[in-house]
Amino acid sequence: MRHGRWRPGRTGGLLLAAGLAWVGGCSDPEEAVPPAKVEAVTHYGVTLDESATPQQVVYVLLRALADDVKAARSHRHEDQKKAALATWSLAAPGEIERRLLEAYRKSSPNPARYASLGAGRDKAIHRIVNLWAPIVAFYVGSFEQDPARAMARMRVSSQSASSAVVLCEVWPDPPGPDEAFNGHQLLRVELARETGGEGKQYWRVARVSFQPMYPRPATRPAGNPASGPARGSATVPG
Repeated sequence: MRHGRWRPGRTGGLLLAAGLAWVGGCSDPEEAVPPAKVEAVTHYGVTLDESATPQQVVYVLLRALADDVKAARSHRHEDQKKAALATWSLAAPGEIERRLLEAYRKSSPNPARYASLGAGRDKAIHRIVNLWAPIVAFYVGSFEQDPARAMARMRVSSQSASSAVVLCEVWPDPPGPDEAFNGHQLLRVELARETGGEGKQYWRVARVSFQPMYPRPATRPAGNPASGPARGSATVPG
């Protein structure tokens, strides 16, 4: 197994470490990266064109990430590659690039050096997108496959003409052996409005992370055996 995809970053923390324990395989980060494109795509019976909502994009994203993780655990490389390509088609390359350059400028003694990502742009963006599956790996058992039920669990916490944040409560199902990881968490998906061909604009994903969820939920969805309060959050690049 290649370790580039699953190695925790410096800010990976508790939740990413939990995700690592649940992943049985990984895609090769050195495989050829398809060009970053923003265009209408159809996955899982949902067409994500200029009229698609942030919730629809997040539904497809979570389905693709779950398929990626499950295929990795079963060592089904081609299925995992297919799911990873679906995730890649949902990325917001312009916004991810902007955030990367902003971070580089802040940490560099020569900020002017980072006017663009240059020839390595797509690979740099892909390294971020490639982290999203391990970030959520511990929780994919709780992801809904039915679109109506999945989107009913989502909440748009903010939305403007150019950005949106969608929150979704997740939990490990089945629970893991370490009780510290078995609480509910609040998955945070940040989206940006990206311009594609013919000037059409699409909601696409810029970041996947977690945020604190307080107070502890009073009830749990049927069939969820997890117990214990949420344990803070992890903020992971991507």
